[in-house]
Amino acid sequence: NDNCNLNCVYCHNSRSKRLFELPIFKTFLEEKVDELNNFQFGCRMEPTLDNRLIEFMETLHSSNARPTQSIALQTNGTLLHRHDGQRMIDAGLTDIQLSIDTINQNVFGTQRGGAKIGKILNNVTHFSEEFPEVRIKFIVTVSKNNLDYIEELVEFGLTVIGIKRSGME
Repeated sequence: NDNCNLNCVYCHNSRSKRLFELPIFKTFLEEKVDELNNFQFGCRMEPTLDNRLIEFMETLHSSNARPTQSIALQTNGTLLHRHDGQRMIDAGLTDIQLSIDTINQNVFGTQRGGAKIGKILNNVTHFSEEFPEVRIKFIVTVSKNNLDYIEELVEFGLTVIGIKRSGME
């Protein structure tokens, strides 16, 4: 989809109600893709806004282009609870890349247009507990507003979600 449910202060993407059609996706996979190592749902907008998300995942999983290494979902986590986690796992989901800048409500609300961090933390914590085999990764936009809260976010990821350190420390 081409839409998002948050209004992040740093987002420059235009929005629309336009939706990508599932038959076009299926045809593209069948006719244009020979093999994939990794595939990611979402990046510039919020994929969990689309009620057909799992259908897209299942279409990818059942195609000859099924990724050999990972299927990721990049999300802000606000609507994760609306989707059937088990069906996502069955469709090959290996990673959730959570776009999150802080766990401090005041800073988060300012950065993300008034969004509530508690709902996101509940969603990702529940998903992590129910499906521990899915790797949770944080995608963080660091600014002067949240710089002082990064350690708290890292600690939450390490202790509550069980994120493992990788890359830069």
